Amino acid sequence: MRPAAGKTRRAAAVAALLLAAAACRPRRGTGVDGYAFVAAAGSSALAVVDLATFSVARQIPLAARPAQVVSDARRKLVYVMGEGGPAGLTVVDARKLEVRQRLWLAEEPQRIRLSGDGRELYILDAGARLFKIFDLEKMAHGRQIRLDGSPVDFAISPDARWACISLRSGAAAVVDLARWRVSGEAQVGGDPEAVAIRHDSRQAFVSNRSERLVSVIDLPSGRLVAQLPLNARPEALRFKPDGGELFVSGGDSS
Repeated sequence: MRPAAGKTRRAAAVAALLLAAAACRPRRGTGVDGYAFVAAAGSSALAVVDLATFSVARQIPLAARPAQVVSDARRKLVYVMGEGGPAGLTVVDARKLEVRQRLWLAEEPQRIRLSGDGRELYILDAGARLFKIFDLEKMAHGRQIRLDGSPVDFAISPDARWACISLRSGAAAVVDLARWRVSGEAQVGGDPEAVAIRHDSRQAFVSNRSERLVSVIDLPSGRLVAQLPLNARPEALRFKPDGGELFVSGGDSS
């Protein structure tokens, strides 16, 4: 499978496409082997794009409009986060290209992330203000933590020790995953959204849209250590594969 691309719930971006990872399939001829699973805004279907021919191979109907798509390379599955209800999570078989299961995920699902070992989904529930785990081995809900504000986005550290969660209240919460508790909360101000964590798991970077800056948080202490001003409103944050540089997309700049 190919790594999943990110997405945002804001209207301007949702009007485009939500891209997920390609599922492996048998090699045939030349070209890119695999499928891309694409959710178009406003649609309740998942388009399967054949990357060898770049054509739509199938439309998989969903019971709810998709908000995020995550690829599970180990199980050859695709997890589709819907807008809530009984179809809050749709599990798609990436080999058979069909829906395997639909499950209730959260009161108001906001964001999901797959754990490094592929055994769990981390979930933000904006309605209930919860950060929680869904066990993919047992297909059952697990532990949860109540947050001080409505969550927006989060990231899990590469060493699986920390989670950093941006909150609509203008703060960023640091969760100690080993002890399963909020270990710190830093006030970043403005309109925090996207979160990225450095490859050495020491620092988290949180975009601040209204103040056009990126806040840097020390994860072990949970303290704000720097504010990096930008000349554009930050949207998405992505590290280079070697972790040496952080790329920031600007929502109001080219």
